[in-house]
Amino acid sequence: MVLSFILLALGGFFTQGFAAVSLQFNVTTDKTEYKNEEPINITFTLYNKGKDADYVNSRFFINSPDRPKSEREVTLLVTAPDGKKLPCKFSYPVGCPKSDYFVSLDPGKEVSSDYPRNLKAYFDFDKPGSYQIVAVYENGHGNELGLKVFNEKLTAKTVTIKIIGSDSKNP
Repeated sequence: MVLSFILLALGGFFTQGFAAVSLQFNVTTDKTEYKNEEPINITFTLYNKGKDADYVNSRFFINSPDRPKSEREVTLLVTAPDGKKLPCKFSYPVGCPKSDYFVSLDPGKEVSSDYPRNLKAYFDFDKPGSYQIVAVYENGHGNELGLKVFNEKLTAKTVTIKIIGSDSKNP
């Protein structure tokens, strides 16, 4: 009897504060194979798989994972064909997004980045081979505007792209 009570109490302790995450973060590229001279366009999407609307930040600003949380919305971890992590070339102190970027995302709805980002602005894809890309959404904005904005960390499924070298006709 005492053991049952302890297990019930511990069960409540371990489940408090661990609500199911209602949002899903997805990342897509415009294709899976690229020549060196081609842009690598990536798009971000948040999908609400929950029962309630959530306020989200749809700016999807890409920054270095080394920046403070208040300056990160999306970070990318890119692994080169040799297994080494590529450093992010872009690290910028960023302020709060415009209020237009905060949207109420209803259940079953999604919001995507307003334009595709070219990953070559952020990373050097200079070797042929397969690259692994992991995107992390970690919004740190909105509360200063009085909004209760979703601010948990979401990691998208890994995307693999392949760099095949230069176009022989157009070096």
